[in-house]
Amino acid sequence: MSRKRFIWIVSALILLALSPVVEASSQTSGKPDVPLFVALSSTEPGKFNDLYILSDGGFKPRTSGGYYTQPSISPDGQWLAVAVVSEQYMAYHAQHEKRKISPLPYDIRLVNTTNFAVVQLAGQPALDADAPRFTIRSEPAWSPSGHQLAWTEIDVQLMEDKNRELTPERLVVYDLDTKSVRVAVPELPQHTVIRGLIVVSDVAWGYPGVAVITYQPGGDDDAERVALYSPRGDLLWEQKPQIRQGFTFSSAIWVQRSDGAYDLTSIEGRYRFDGATGVRSVPICLTPELYSALAPNGISLFYNQQEKGEGSPVWVIAVNGEIRTSMADAGRYYHSSGLSIAPDGRQAAYIVYPGQGTQGGLYVFTTLGGKVRKDNNSVDGVAWGPVAWRWRAVTTLAECK
Repeated sequence: MSRKRFIWIVSALILLALSPVVEASSQTSGKPDVPLFVALSSTEPGKFNDLYILSDGGFKPRTSGGYYTQPSISPDGQWLAVAVVSEQYMAYHAQHEKRKISPLPYDIRLVNTTNFAVVQLAGQPALDADAPRFTIRSEPAWSPSGHQLAWTEIDVQLMEDKNRELTPERLVVYDLDTKSVRVAVPELPQHTVIRGLIVVSDVAWGYPGVAVITYQPGGDDDAERVALYSPRGDLLWEQKPQIRQGFTFSSAIWVQRSDGAYDLTSIEGRYRFDGATGVRSVPICLTPELYSALAPNGISLFYNQQEKGEGSPVWVIAVNGEIRTSMADAGRYYHSSGLSIAPDGRQAAYIVYPGQGTQGGLYVFTTLGGKVRKDNNSVDGVAWGPVAWRWRAVTTLAECK
């Protein structure tokens, strides 16, 4: 279960009871002019986020309604994919408070990064007031080509004091070219339920295939079942469920190796799974490094893997491979929605979550101006230019020198 999913589970439980800024878009010739998008928390009760762009004039709204989550940018930088809390459900819940669903049902939408047009891809079933049925979904994951999206979903019926799952969890693929949706895997393995909260599987789509992380009951910790499917739904490989593999509070990502092949891992890089075989290993003296897919020699972000403060690895910022500064005084287990790099590779924006002696907020780093903290702790997600991950050699640990 990722950090973002954990936040939304907490939000569901709650429901149940600027200084001048740097230039916020890339002007590099031949590269998309994508502004910095941020998801800002709403101050209205029962509302969540809307999407804004950050410019010299501050935060400018680009969506309305208050039900958006954190955005994910497409590989070509033209679209944001966003899970949006169902307004149909929120209206129903306001009239039937005893009928609750957890986690909240998501619709899936696209937001154009140029004209900010919103396109609905997946909504909710027609509402039957006597037997209300909703669909809960994971956040969507982009295909490497940017022409498809994948997510997991379950149909649930609302009942007094409990929910009834009407369908097994399924893996869904949406094709942007044909504007069609299909079920790739009609029945995923049984998932865990935490205090009545259904924990849907997470999805990460890479060149080897569509990885699905399913959380299954495993004693004190939920076991993580890691499996890889083809876009058509064929099971390519799976690993026996095990606990503490790094996905519970950290995004699943695909990382390119020096030989061009890909590994599946989490942002903290605890274990890696060979994309071709599924064989699990510990990445020795390697750490995942985020960089601009359009400017690979620009800014990069990664764990320094050197203990500091309260014992958390420190995230650092590098330019052309050379470390410039730390992202914050103490490390966090970052979700991918809290990290972004401009298309030209000269700027980065990231979220530091308050706690453990760290001053939270939105930070923007530029290669020329350094690091600037924005006085706003309500930023829940950021998206800028297309990004990718690669393995970086660790040299800060004695055993790696």
